[in-house]
Amino acid sequence: MKKYLHYTIRFEDGEVFDSSDAWGGPLSFDEVGEAFPDQILDSIATLQPGEETSLTLQAEEAYGMRDEELVFSVERAKLPEDMALDAGSIFNITLDEDEDLLCVVIDSDEETVTLDANHPLAGHVVSFQLRLEERSDSN
Repeated sequence: MKKYLHYTIRFEDGEVFDSSDAWGGPLSFDEVGEAFPDQILDSIATLQPGEETSLTLQAEEAYGMRDEELVFSVERAKLPEDMALDAGSIFNITLDEDEDLLCVVIDSDEETVTLDANHPLAGHVVSFQLRLEERSDSN
């Protein structure tokens, strides 16, 4: 039997940030991996199939506070010409073999592109609704 997780992540005002439904249904526990804060992973580990729980985490407990040092500008000429650089575009920048930064374009002009490498949930109180289910591998 394999464990699957239904989840919904909401901002403090109730707006949905992400859910397993947006990905076509529950994700295997392995797919969740390191995407959730440790406190959420610990909570999931205590759930039995069919059980549900909800947790609200302060920004510091969830994805941390925003770090303005992670907002920086890059010369447009240093980025691939075919890269989408419109505000809201998302891509990875490889720092070294072991580290990638997920960046969001927040502004661009003819010479520079301003990127934000903060986690999209950094600085936010977030609520998690979780339900665990178990399925045979053939389902």
